[in-house]
Amino acid sequence: MLEKGEKVRTKTICYFILALFIIVAIACGDSDDEGANQLKKPTTQTKETGEEIIVPEEEEVIDFAAEEAAIRGLYISHAAAISGKGADEIMEHWIQRNTKDVFMTQCVLGAVTILEKWKGIKDSWVPTFQLLGGQPKMTVTIAKVGIDKRGQEATLSGNYNWGGIVGKSIAAFEKDKKGNWKIRAIDLCEQNLIKEIQTPQK
Repeated sequence: MLEKGEKVRTKTICYFILALFIIVAIACGDSDDEGANQLKKPTTQTKETGEEIIVPEEEEVIDFAAEEAAIRGLYISHAAAISGKGADEIMEHWIQRNTKDVFMTQCVLGAVTILEKWKGIKDSWVPTFQLLGGQPKMTVTIAKVGIDKRGQEATLSGNYNWGGIVGKSIAAFEKDKKGNWKIRAIDLCEQNLIKEIQTPQK
């Protein structure tokens, strides 16, 4: 039989071995977790420091020529709608928003009228045509189109002839939620209410 001192030493050794086993197991577990965490790290982090590397986003290439063609087409289509379509068809060309930045100035019978909001412009067409004695043809000539660097806003300047009412015009455009160009404002009375946009130089 083991003496009392030997029993104590044996238990101590057993406890030491057990403690060492537990420490090794925990260390291995932490190592596995660390390895798993390293695998889960996004590729934007360095392995050495863990610092994030900002990957620059590719700049969207805007085809300004195509955007300008779309704006010109919209404005000409709008003039054609004024010449012979109803209010619903005319207002399809406009951004549908009832805020004061959506407006149109008209010079009918020598008076300047500022029509505000999408609904206000829509409701004005019938009385305007009554004042004009019908729905006279509108023709437009386009002198210049400017598009912002984001390709989201634009202006167009030129001239118009609306049943004998002639003058300079400037219009503002923006893209709707679907990415289609819409008219936001038109100034037919040279009220300087729209600031022209310049297309970025290449």
